[in-house]
Amino acid sequence: MDIPPDFLKRILAELVSEGLLTSTAGPNGGYRLARPPEEISLLDIVEPAEQLVASDRCVLRGGPCDWSEVCVIHDPWRLAQKAFAEALDATNLAQLASVDYDIEHGLHTPVHPVHAQPTDRRGIRM
Repeated sequence: MDIPPDFLKRILAELVSEGLLTSTAGPNGGYRLARPPEEISLLDIVEPAEQLVASDRCVLRGGPCDWSEVCVIHDPWRLAQKAFAEALDATNLAQLASVDYDIEHGLHTPVHPVHAQPTDRRGIRM
């Protein structure tokens, strides 16, 4: 992944502040999961930054949603956010590690079709 180092530091600091990671300083330091991977969902990771569950942002106006002038997309957008949050909450890091292993060993069959259009890939599996 091509994540700029300064941005990565901010992401890791946020995950530490959310209690998902622990950090140890020094030459032998680094980051570790604060809980077992089975107990950390994708929603736990995404929610602090994206606020899918607790958002008051209006998708059309970009500011707080005003119920006295609710926008036409409010209800379907909230339903989509709820479905997305539920899908993230149903997936934990242990499951992702298992799928990653299966992909690496040619054992994974995607549930949904993969990439209808060919795309140049920059990622390298290591």
